[in-house]
Amino acid sequence: MHVIPEQNEALRGGGRGAPDLVGVTLLDKWRSVLKQPERYLLRTPTELLAGSGEGGTWSDWRRWFRDRYET
Repeated sequence: MHVIPEQNEALRGGGRGAPDLVGVTLLDKWRSVLKQPERYLLRTPTELLAGSGEGGTWSDWRRWFRDRYET
């Protein structure tokens, strides 16, 4: 799993690295080399922490993600 902010279009779009991998997006490139490509997930911090709410165990981490990545 990769957790990448939605606004990071350069990385989500495949970036400049790994020119030999098949695919346009990061998701496509990673899945092209995996034995079980369906198991590779690309999520935003918001998706990862959905349902965690503002309180509880994940509150500090969620706040850090929100402040750092505006998500």
